[in-house]
Amino acid sequence: MKRVKLISFAITFAVAASAFNVFGNERNFSEQEITAQVAGYTEDAQETSEPAKTETKEEKSARLKKEKEIAALKKKHESEASKLTKKQSKELKNLTKAQAKEVKALSSKQSKELSSAKKRKDVEQTELDELTEKHAKETEELKSKQETAVKELQETHAQQQKELENSFNAKLAELTGTSSDSEETETTATVEEIDTETSVTVEKSSDTAKDDVPVEKKYKRTIHIGTFADISGIPAAYFIENKPEFEGKTNTVVEKCDSAEDEIQKIISGQLEFGFVPTELAAKTYMENKGSIVVLGITETGNLSIISKNDSVKSIENLKGKTIYIPKKNSGAEYILRHILEKKGLTVATSETDGDVKFDFSIPNSEIAAAVITNKIEFALVSEPFSTVAMRKSNSVKKVLDIQKEFASVETESKFPHSVLIANGNYANGNKEVVAQIIKSCEEATKWVVTSPNKAAPLTQKHTTGILAPIAAKSIPTANFVWESAKDGRVSIERLISIFMNYNPESVGQELPDNNFYYSK
Repeated sequence: MKRVKLISFAITFAVAASAFNVFGNERNFSEQEITAQVAGYTEDAQETSEPAKTETKEEKSARLKKEKEIAALKKKHESEASKLTKKQSKELKNLTKAQAKEVKALSSKQSKELSSAKKRKDVEQTELDELTEKHAKETEELKSKQETAVKELQETHAQQQKELENSFNAKLAELTGTSSDSEETETTATVEEIDTETSVTVEKSSDTAKDDVPVEKKYKRTIHIGTFADISGIPAAYFIENKPEFEGKTNTVVEKCDSAEDEIQKIISGQLEFGFVPTELAAKTYMENKGSIVVLGITETGNLSIISKNDSVKSIENLKGKTIYIPKKNSGAEYILRHILEKKGLTVATSETDGDVKFDFSIPNSEIAAAVITNKIEFALVSEPFSTVAMRKSNSVKKVLDIQKEFASVETESKFPHSVLIANGNYANGNKEVVAQIIKSCEEATKWVVTSPNKAAPLTQKHTTGILAPIAAKSIPTANFVWESAKDGRVSIERLISIFMNYNPESVGQELPDNNFYYSK
């Protein structure tokens, strides 16, 4: 009788684990995002050696018109991509729910059959074995069916993403007079050029064959850690080749997500247990769904700077009368700079009023470094790795202002917690021993990344963010990676959230999170 119960439980658990593992492998499109952004600078950088041409009024008007059209096209593309991602996430979630129902229904049916067989006095072990074999076959068939359904949905999603990207590239090429093929060739050449500029190399993985083996066949459980195409995820690479030590056979997988929003949705749904995300996004998510996540600690304290070829700017006050280009409106970078300017007595111009400093959001991250290099703009507020890219491509570009130092000059709480490590709320509360080990490993990872950037950089390119190793190696020393527990970092987190609330309360969930936002052992 005990044997029958154990067999039934094992079948149910295997199906559920298999389904969960399949759903956690959603196709990722973000790996080359930073690489593509970096790759477009070769041609622009060459222009710096040529004498600047004086534009006629008509040429300037035509250029501004084209830039406006490109900016509008990119904004539309970002909106369409966001909508498509949300739609795809919903479709996969619905499929997951439907398949979970099928698993539950099959398990219930099998349990009833086994129970009925047990109750008969004349039942023989042979009959029970035959019934168990039948159930195993049914389970395998359901698993195969579900894997096929997920694969088909992922292929559909990949095709939709590709079609959207091709459409955008075609329209952009039409506006700029370039072709997709030439851009692709240039990207490859640029990547090769950058890789030869440093001694940092990426080791070839010898794990291909064994990595193809399904996780459930090698390990009792798998812990998933999320990152996206951002420098904040660099410490996650350490987890790949320096596995945290748990009791029993436990695997650690780092998953690259399409965006911070995509990553946090996967954490909420349970597809990921842990992840590196911006602090303001963590606060907003928690306030919209209390208990869904918990902050384990601060992992990075900002890497913003103002870059320019004009090194006459020595302080925030020197920005008076200048235009600062910021890649994204209503972003954390914008709010931090606004706060510093206001503390220094400077105002920001609006569409209705004049001000001491003007903000311009017309140039995206992917183009802003090149715009500084080619003298199209004078000042830009950027994060790593964009500042490093700009300075590597032109010796004339400098970090004229370190925003972290400027923030410290106006705040008692001198650092701002830009990124945090979070966990799924339910998982963290029910697996404190795992959380404790992850925290310990993250602290070790941070120290290792900071002290060994040339060793961390290849792992970054190979496993996590997609940032090229040479760029990562140069960016790490100024990325301000730290480890500070949620308890110790609470004051600085609340201060940052309060600053954001002054400009856009919705960006952080309207109010300060309560005690349960901060993980306690």
